[in-house]
Amino acid sequence: TFRNKQYLSMATKNESVPVNEKPEVVKNEPTFRNWIKDDETAAFKAEPNRYHLYVSYGCPWAHRTLVVRKLKGLEDVISYSSVDSFLDRAKGCGWAFSKSYPDPHHSNFTHLKEVYRLSDPNFDGRVTVPVLFDLKTQNIVNNESPEIIRMLNSEFNRFAKNPDLDLYPESLRSKIDSLNDEIYSKFNNAVYRAGFAKTQEVYESAFHDIFQILDKLEVILSESRYLASSNKLTEADVRLWTTLVRFDPVY
Repeated sequence: TFRNKQYLSMATKNESVPVNEKPEVVKNEPTFRNWIKDDETAAFKAEPNRYHLYVSYGCPWAHRTLVVRKLKGLEDVISYSSVDSFLDRAKGCGWAFSKSYPDPHHSNFTHLKEVYRLSDPNFDGRVTVPVLFDLKTQNIVNNESPEIIRMLNSEFNRFAKNPDLDLYPESLRSKIDSLNDEIYSKFNNAVYRAGFAKTQEVYESAFHDIFQILDKLEVILSESRYLASSNKLTEADVRLWTTLVRFDPVY
């Protein structure tokens, strides 16, 4: 049945999710879209111990970056920390740090918004995780999870324990992109469309998309170990799994 909730859970990517006139979930455009390159001339060049990930353990979008970091063997190359599960909506500050979940690089910071304002002192937008942060320049590199996992996959191979693992191989890119698009619209985002729905119509549309794609993926995975290839793990599997593992307990 339809449930009208102001907030679904701390698992959402955003401090709150906006709705459009229909109303349903609207994806926020990421604010920072820089790219790390394994190139000596790059503004953000791949280096060990230069970059830090800010995540939330409850967030499936941030969870992707931790999974890829682990799969590639970048634990000693890129550090990470989690914000507190508490969202400080009363002050409009969003993700908070705490004694249990401090900012390891800025001991006086109380909210992730302060990290955003290191890059843009006038920043007043929506504070989201994950955040890939440059400790050297004290700037946010990127806060868009699909782009962050691509960087982790391809640009740190000189330092990775598993450099031969390619989660986005050229021969499978078209298939991976197609899977990503459908899984995003009908599953990753649809669980929030359902959870934040303000009308029965929007809820039922999202509900239909979710179980349609789950049925389709069930067929694929009954015949193949992985989504895009019978024998190769790709980013499509990662992007599905971090939402799927939360499906029963959260959504």
